[in-house]
Amino acid sequence: MARQDTEKAIKSYNKTKITLENLHEYFEYHADGYLVNKKDRGRTAKAGRKTCKDVRKNYAQVLLNGRPEREHRIIWALHHGYWPNVIDHIDGNNF
Repeated sequence: MARQDTEKAIKSYNKTKITLENLHEYFEYHADGYLVNKKDRGRTAKAGRKTCKDVRKNYAQVLLNGRPEREHRIIWALHHGYWPNVIDHIDGNNF
């Protein structure tokens, strides 16, 4: 039983390990403020399409490696080259 729990934990960790290289491999940012899939990432996330948005708590989310990630954090990481701790939306617009 302990081995199965360990294997589940490793799979869960691998799902959440998202690198900047992964982001550049999966997404392209357009100056109009949206992300486009560079390659197929699942049933609905097809190459060339805008990312599917799941809006929760006023934030657009993208499913990435099995977990939701806020779209504005992905855009920040693509543009600046690192994951932000906090993003201050000065204008109050979360999108």
